[in-house]
Amino acid sequence: MIKIPLAFYLVAFSFLPVSSICQHQIKTDKIPGWVEVIEYDKEVSDTIHSGGSYDLLIERQYNVYLKESFFKTSTKVLTEQGLESSSYIRINFDPAFQKLVFH
Repeated sequence: MIKIPLAFYLVAFSFLPVSSICQHQIKTDKIPGWVEVIEYDKEVSDTIHSGGSYDLLIERQYNVYLKESFFKTSTKVLTEQGLESSSYIRINFDPAFQKLVFH
């Protein structure tokens, strides 16, 4: 499992040399053409929440022919506690047979 602080992710790709990123087998690319764009409301529809954040979107799309999946989440941070709990990206993958690409 790779645990990357969100603030680090947003800044790191501009400053880290490509070789440093590639050693972890993490790449960036545009969204694949087969992915269907899902529109969603960016405002919180329910003011009762716990944890200081609100999930606006959680989606997973699969392309069986290409053996690819696309996962997207959108979270609105509402409090400092929500920022703390939402400031890490946790992704499990096995580089022996999987690729991880950020879009």
